[in-house]
Amino acid sequence: MNTLKNVVPLFVILFICTLDGYSMMNYRLTEKRAYGCFAAVAFFCLAVNSYIIVYYGELALRNSIFFTIGIPYFILILAITKDKISQTVFNFWLWINIYDIISNFSAFINDYTVKNYYYLTVLRFVLFCGYFVLYN
Repeated sequence: MNTLKNVVPLFVILFICTLDGYSMMNYRLTEKRAYGCFAAVAFFCLAVNSYIIVYYGELALRNSIFFTIGIPYFILILAITKDKISQTVFNFWLWINIYDIISNFSAFINDYTVKNYYYLTVLRFVLFCGYFVLYN
């Protein structure tokens, strides 16, 4: 029962994300194919995330949700949308998640090495500059 209590909210969130994403965008595919692609990615994400939450717990899911939901939807949206507005909105959402990853990763490195605020600031600066170069 506890597993069901963790998986049902995940399913509801993925279903709502699918409906929101589907209703906001203009697609290269027919309506049925686009909805089928969203359903396939939602099913894949639900299966992977359900496995993670059942076997590793909610904390592990929160730490991996970018990779298990963000990247599959990112690839899907870039592959099937034809307008720049939906891709820009999704890129903004992706940037928020990348900021979170860089901030957490740099804090993790700082906590296990120098434990200095200036080091943390310089490390974040370097990582964000590296991301900027990689992105552009």
